[in-house]
Amino acid sequence: MPELPDVEIFRQEADKALDSVVESVDTTDTGFVDAAKNGLTRHLPGNKLKKTLRRGKYLFLFTEKKYAVAMHFGMTGYLQYANKKSETPKYVKCIFDLDNDHRLFYVSKRKLGSIEITGNVDEFIRYHDIGPDALEIGEKDFMDAIKNSRSGIKSFLTNQSLISGIGNIYADEILFQARIHPKQPTGRLKEPQIKDIYEQMVRVLETAIEKHADTDKFPDTFLLPRRKEGEECPSCGGEIEKIRISGRTGYYCPDCQSKSE
Repeated sequence: MPELPDVEIFRQEADKALDSVVESVDTTDTGFVDAAKNGLTRHLPGNKLKKTLRRGKYLFLFTEKKYAVAMHFGMTGYLQYANKKSETPKYVKCIFDLDNDHRLFYVSKRKLGSIEITGNVDEFIRYHDIGPDALEIGEKDFMDAIKNSRSGIKSFLTNQSLISGIGNIYADEILFQARIHPKQPTGRLKEPQIKDIYEQMVRVLETAIEKHADTDKFPDTFLLPRRKEGEECPSCGGEIEKIRISGRTGYYCPDCQSKSE
């Protein structure tokens, strides 16, 4: 599933379309999104794209007028900016035809995700209970949120209403770098541990963006290239183990990430 680094990469792709005017919107899969019903064909044509904003796993494309396109990428979604002469990608769900001889494609193999029009992004964020972006939240606010939590630390990191953008994969990496067991209760974390989790969160997400979310290019000290049961831990050489938390499978090193009592 696309997480914050992926959505930041999609945002950079959408930036290529800025200052162009949307000529038309073509929904190729009305089972995924009905452009007319969602207001896309009513509010976008003739409107210039002015700026983009990432908030966790959501991407907003602001127009010259008051409307913005709110995108969520589900499990397999991504954006592609291409010349109109280029071949249309397979599994395209929505096409934004632009006046600069280019198109912006929303592509997704599966029907998860969404494309909506909103007249008020702040209200949209409140309605969908989207928490502070993981790369925008300050250390103090992060620490306060953890201190007010009663969940395990991985469940906290992946709770999009508390902090947005981190999913199953990057939560594993952040906790591996911080040497914290994924089931460690937040109430048992000491202040230096919380500070380290915050620092590792920023470092891991920024590294992933820098490496274009390509795990083959991640540092040798990262878990993600070896995120598989039985793989060798890049830190201690022990075996990576699988763990189930809230119905999802995660991976950690039991030697490096022991659970404190």
